Amino acid sequence: MNKRNLIDRLSNRISRTTLDLYCSVIPTKKTISAVLRVRNEGLFLRAAVESILPSVDEVIIVDNQSSDQTLAVANSLQSEFAQKVRVFTYHHDIAKCGEDNENEFAKDPKSPRLLSNFYNFSFGKAKMNYLLKWDGDMIATPAFHEVVREFRKTIRQTVFMKGFDVSRTARKIDSEGSRSFESRLFRRQGSEYRTGPVCEYLHSPFLFSNFSCPDDCFIHLKFLKEDPYSNHTQALAELRHSQLNETEELVAQDDLAILRSYGIVVAQPHLH
Repeated sequence: MNKRNLIDRLSNRISRTTLDLYCSVIPTKKTISAVLRVRNEGLFLRAAVESILPSVDEVIIVDNQSSDQTLAVANSLQSEFAQKVRVFTYHHDIAKCGEDNENEFAKDPKSPRLLSNFYNFSFGKAKMNYLLKWDGDMIATPAFHEVVREFRKTIRQTVFMKGFDVSRTARKIDSEGSRSFESRLFRRQGSEYRTGPVCEYLHSPFLFSNFSCPDDCFIHLKFLKEDPYSNHTQALAELRHSQLNETEELVAQDDLAILRSYGIVVAQPHLH
């Protein structure tokens, strides 16, 4: 190990220890705002929200110029769950992930068209002290609710979660994003999204104080939509598509039952 690596490791250890000590001495009651930034997610939005409602303190839905029933569904949820759900709108065309995002950032780092700034606007509407990044096409599994319960009891400040994409034939898909761990639940204080070469990334002083849930916390329905890459440039969409791999692993019956409970049915593959 060279000197630079040793210094980095010591720095990380000191930072994590300091944060853990700070959180132990000054404990914070954990209240959670789930934030969904949505555009044309009317198909699964109700299921996505209802699947997380029992484990969060509020749900923020921010609609970005949807042309389908998204806003109507969001407003219906707000009426039905008035104590928990709040709806907002964001009136800017968002640059697509990929080259569009990069070019927009080069022109103006503060542009409201940047996905990172859309994220920060949306998270700024939250009232609770911890934030959950959720999507309008994600359905929570029992593992999600369990990890949130445990998170509220600990001094940890960030939870890394993963999930899986489901195909129309009830098989899992290996794709960019869902199978890798992402910081989806984190402390609000000092946290913000910044612009990267392709899309956004989370910057937070509390990323050191984390744990990862080994089980799938959500079922991603991205590939049940007509255009799963609607927020990507064509070049990036083609790259992502070339990396797809529909595995032979079938979605578990328990997970299929969760989908069916929300009226979401995928074709059961024929088994030889």
